[in-house]
Amino acid sequence: MHLKNHDILLKYTPPGSLEFIEKWTENRKLKLIIKWERKNILGNYCYKRNYHQITLNNNLTKELFFLTLTHELAHMHVQESFKKKVKPHGPEWKNIFGELMMESIGVYSENLQPIIQDFAENPKANFFSYSPMVEYFFDDMYPNKLILKSLPEKSFFLYNQKLFQKGKMRKLKYLCQEVSTGREYLFHVLAPIDVAEH
Repeated sequence: MHLKNHDILLKYTPPGSLEFIEKWTENRKLKLIIKWERKNILGNYCYKRNYHQITLNNNLTKELFFLTLTHELAHMHVQESFKKKVKPHGPEWKNIFGELMMESIGVYSENLQPIIQDFAENPKANFFSYSPMVEYFFDDMYPNKLILKSLPEKSFFLYNQKLFQKGKMRKLKYLCQEVSTGREYLFHVLAPIDVAEH
């Protein structure tokens, strides 16, 4: 891939990352599309017969944009090496994604590098399931939100415009009660919430 949109990528990626992107995409047909924010995904990869296509959200910080792009480029390398003979986030993808992260680890800030290093040992399909990564990017991903674990027990909070009361911890989740129905739900400790007066 020849990076025709060099200046555009400079806007979205951290310093030093373009040399890795160029290396990882060299001699490949890749269409990179930057989209408006999608709530459920940060990026996506698909193979279109004779070319690869990656879409990325335009609201990501530079480090998160590059990390998400690295995730999707790992899918591209898996497609080229194994076609559809392996699982999308199987061992092959984990190995390639881990290698790409470690190869480019110097691109990330010093505070993020140890998190990347630990994550690269056994990458998750969704880094939202890796708590240190979520905590690092929380303010960027959820502006004006609070993290559930920061609230005291019995505090009230809003989630999807519904009122809940925070309960006790059960493993990595809090048992919380919806005020209007009395039903109980498990919330991840890193759930993004709004504080509510009650």
